[in-house]
Amino acid sequence: MVISFYIFQICIIVFLGILISSLIKNPVIKLFVSSIFSLFITAQISSLYFGARLIDYKYYVHFNFDDIVAIYKHYILQLSLLIAVLLALTFLMFYLSKKLIQVKFIERYFIRVSIALLSIFLLSVKGWAFNEIFQIIKITNTATKQFSGSLKSLGIDEQDYISPSEVIAEKGKNIIIISLESLEKGFLEEGFATVTPNLRELSKEMVFYNMSPAPGSDWTSGSLYTYLTGVPAFFKKPGNEIFQNSVSAKITGMPHVLKKAGYNPVYLIGKAEFSGINDILNTYGVTVKSEETIKTKYPDTQWGLHDKDLFAEAKKEILLNKNSGKPFALFMSTVNSHAPDGVYDERMEQYVSGQRNGLEFSIASVDYLIGDFISFLKKENILQNTVIYIFPDHLLMQLSSETVDDFTNADIKNLTYNNNEDIYQIDLPKIILEGAGINHNAKFLTDFIKTDKIEFLKNNISNILDKIEFLKNNISNILALNESSLETKNEGDAYYENYISKETTNSNNDGVEVILYEKRDTIYLESSTDKEITLKIGNKTFNSKEGLNLIFKIDNKFFHIETFNFTNDTSTFNSFIDKLRFLDIKKQFYAIALQGTTSVGLSWQKAMLKQYGLSKLAGLNSGESYIAFSNRGYPREIVSNENLNISMPNEVTVVVRSMPDIKSDARDTKKFIAHAGGKIQSHTYTNSKEALDLSYKKGFRLFELDIIKTSDNVYVAAHDWKHWKMITGFEGDGPVSSDEFLKHKIFQKFTPMDIGSINKWFNGHPDAILVTDKVNEPNDFADKFTDKNRLIMELFTMDALIEGLNSGIKSAMASQSIIAQLKGNKVDELLKLGVKDIAVSRRMIKDNIPFFKDLQKNKINTYVFHVNFDTGKDEVYVLTNEMHLVYGLYADEWGFR
Repeated sequence: MVISFYIFQICIIVFLGILISSLIKNPVIKLFVSSIFSLFITAQISSLYFGARLIDYKYYVHFNFDDIVAIYKHYILQLSLLIAVLLALTFLMFYLSKKLIQVKFIERYFIRVSIALLSIFLLSVKGWAFNEIFQIIKITNTATKQFSGSLKSLGIDEQDYISPSEVIAEKGKNIIIISLESLEKGFLEEGFATVTPNLRELSKEMVFYNMSPAPGSDWTSGSLYTYLTGVPAFFKKPGNEIFQNSVSAKITGMPHVLKKAGYNPVYLIGKAEFSGINDILNTYGVTVKSEETIKTKYPDTQWGLHDKDLFAEAKKEILLNKNSGKPFALFMSTVNSHAPDGVYDERMEQYVSGQRNGLEFSIASVDYLIGDFISFLKKENILQNTVIYIFPDHLLMQLSSETVDDFTNADIKNLTYNNNEDIYQIDLPKIILEGAGINHNAKFLTDFIKTDKIEFLKNNISNILDKIEFLKNNISNILALNESSLETKNEGDAYYENYISKETTNSNNDGVEVILYEKRDTIYLESSTDKEITLKIGNKTFNSKEGLNLIFKIDNKFFHIETFNFTNDTSTFNSFIDKLRFLDIKKQFYAIALQGTTSVGLSWQKAMLKQYGLSKLAGLNSGESYIAFSNRGYPREIVSNENLNISMPNEVTVVVRSMPDIKSDARDTKKFIAHAGGKIQSHTYTNSKEALDLSYKKGFRLFELDIIKTSDNVYVAAHDWKHWKMITGFEGDGPVSSDEFLKHKIFQKFTPMDIGSINKWFNGHPDAILVTDKVNEPNDFADKFTDKNRLIMELFTMDALIEGLNSGIKSAMASQSIIAQLKGNKVDELLKLGVKDIAVSRRMIKDNIPFFKDLQKNKINTYVFHVNFDTGKDEVYVLTNEMHLVYGLYADEWGFR
């Protein structure tokens, strides 16, 4: 019935398009209008197919180019059909619009206009297609409020709301959460008895709820946000942009409670980058483990890890935490049951019998893996002190039913909700914490949705209002709450993150250094090409003018602003450079903010500006906003097609590193490894000859290359076959032969390298040293490389490390996976082995300071990776904030200033 209603609307839109096109005489304009209507109708059809409704907020969130590129191969047939529909509709509407005026009843202009207006009116009624478009516009243009005002709009007293910093919590049981891709309640019905036997049995053994999806939460990342926070994921931006550059959130979420109770939440997922998931989890302080960070090599899939491999990693994580003495919280997201046909894993054929289609086979595979996982938990006696929750992330993303389900092994006595009661996605964080027996003072949105007490007495059924209606009626208020919750920072803000701390002591009882920071007056900068900008330091506002506004200190006491307005004006430019030269020599802070466009067009002074680290200013285009700032002689630039604004603390009372140390390290070529050959033309991970050439020219002398083998056992430089196919456009399966590998340019312009061309390049650069990644056969690779004395190999197993230490190469570098395996005093074990270098994630530093100090003391060089992986944690950040604890880093780019 509902589908018929949607199809009826599409028919009206088609007729409306034909009507409007018929009013236009010019054939080119007529064709253009027909094309626009056809595109709109095709989009509606795609929304109906993939989401079971016409275009709405969910479609807006999902429609982004990056995600389409990431998964298009799963939908080749559907996308081809949609393109065919688009072309057919365009032709049909163009043709029929000419024929329509020949129909007697509607040949008159007035009649056609009247019918068109009536159609537009009908489509604008609540719940119809045009009204849904209007709602998207309305939602995404919701006025921004302060967080307290957003709470008030929802009827929440700010004094009654527990902020993240106010959370008090005591640990309870361990927690395991399994979010199942699209596996809604219908798959537990009798008709699927052979597909989901384990889940059907668990639904009888455990506490079972009927759970309704919440609006704004019916896609993967939206569902994740909701079950972390209890709030629907209404935001202004599309899904994969919402949390970019966010650093924290004011909405109290389940991870805040878990962290206060002593848990370290870990999230296992196949591909964390998809749809902004990684950004959500980072914002809420959840450790993410995915294909990017898991060292074990698993089969390739566009979705990251298959569910079989995800559960294998989950078992490892459980065993790792089993005897730690600390509570654990493990989150998982499956993917193989994704519409339309599932993600087929042929390895599951040995465990699961054939099904009617690929989707059912994938669901049966997930069902088997869950059964196997529960058996593993029972065998390891994990369930005695662990509560497990299983629920789908959303409905099947096609024409599907409207219910989802949830079940848990939590004791029903601990739960506010009884198992005959319907629950909603926004109830999940409360239920999860209750079931685990975690005592806390946090309140979630569901706690504030109360019914009238008289109504409660009348009904005597539930103490909650119809929550779905509440959510639908408060979409704008919820969006305002979400937007005001996020605390974001631009690239510039991230650089200053470590300059703020509440610590007031210089050392702790373990003798570990604690740096004292103090937040001073905040510096606020704006840049706009079409309006006057605001520049503030503390309470003082500066009057900006058209041009480049330069803020700096006079006599190191108070701030001053000068404006430079020039276009090919040599004298003004020289004055600007003189000022920069003075500030650079003094290593003094300064900031630059562009107002208007009159200072654009400095390419004629590119060499001079590059000298002062302002190369982006030289290449600035009309319409681009620009902010730069320099601290201690290291400038940062930010360019955008939109208006920019950033804020940062003025200064610090105690700095992490002395300027002489920073300057010395910044010029030391032994401390910077060109990551995957180095960055070239905004591309990383090319492992190309051109990247090596550019990095060498910049001053690098240590060059990392990812080394893998072709089908004919030739070593080549590539991160992995899936990534290689993506950056070369290769359509077949990998691995390929060495001849085939060399045929394909990287991004259609960069030269691929096999072991022969690698050797040739290093022979031509006798002071260059190769650092390998991925390859774990030291003797074999060393025999094929041109010079063992210029070879450092990161190795990933103890056997390979020992082999490397005896192979005669310059250094056998122990990877993080080996460090994790070492028992007892890890530094002592490394010394016994004779290891001189190790490679670990810079994310380890914060929680392992004594370990890194011990490495330094024993002259074991630590090189850190994951530079540029976290917002703001770039090469400058590591140099100025972390290199007092590590020796060097894997850098995408560096200038050795």
